[in-house]
Amino acid sequence: MLREKRLVNDEPDLVSVISVLFDNFNFIFSIFLSSILVIGIYYLSATRFYQSNSLLEIKESNSSTYLPRSLTREISSGASQLDTLKAEIEIYRSNDTILDALENFKKLYKANSFPSLDDIRSNLSLQSKSNSLVSVSYTFTNKEHTPIILKLLNEEFIKDRSTHTACSDQCRYSCNNYTNYKRYQRMLTFK
Repeated sequence: MLREKRLVNDEPDLVSVISVLFDNFNFIFSIFLSSILVIGIYYLSATRFYQSNSLLEIKESNSSTYLPRSLTREISSGASQLDTLKAEIEIYRSNDTILDALENFKKLYKANSFPSLDDIRSNLSLQSKSNSLVSVSYTFTNKEHTPIILKLLNEEFIKDRSTHTACSDQCRYSCNNYTNYKRYQRMLTFK
């Protein structure tokens, strides 16, 4: 019985492994070369994409309320800050912001091809990193145009945001003046 175990050796040793590799060397080498050829064809024929990234910090305006800071800290919660940040992201993704940036790009650069609104929107990625940071990345096939388009999008967003903030402040001021006017009018009519 001990003699039968020695005849059948199931344990691989280094010599038998090397022997099998050299016996099948042509097959292994042909698979390696065909893999390199397929990868090379894919690499040369694939469309190249270039990505530009930016990080925006969204600060809350101090004129959003007339309450003292001590009260606004207690009233405001993390959810309201996240909602504000989501609203800012939607302003960035809005048609007005993207179309204005695209129009500025067309004015500044005389290129053969321009990305469409759908191209920009589908290749634009916005993610909130914290309560006040937004990571913006834009991917496009033109190496020179990618950072320019992202820069114009950022500038247009900042311009739209400042316009929106100014309109909100003006509306709040007008509403307060109108409320004061109505209050004074009621006070005068009661006499």
